[in-house]
Amino acid sequence: MPIKHPSVVGSLDSAPLGFPSSVETIWVKLKATPSPYSHSEAVLLCEIAEDKWLAWVPDFGEMQLTSAQFVRD
Repeated sequence: MPIKHPSVVGSLDSAPLGFPSSVETIWVKLKATPSPYSHSEAVLLCEIAEDKWLAWVPDFGEMQLTSAQFVRD
């Protein structure tokens, strides 16, 4: 079941456009925010290399993360 982020208007409750509908939305908690104004959680979009992920952070945008930079609830 997709996870809804309560503080983001229009939270992703299904796969983003262009993604298969079977893709699960995975929110993770960031250990450090990329900006003082960004959220402390991110959506993992895809794994781009071993231990490297492309993620989307509300009020920041896309960024690359390693598993050391986030925790999964």
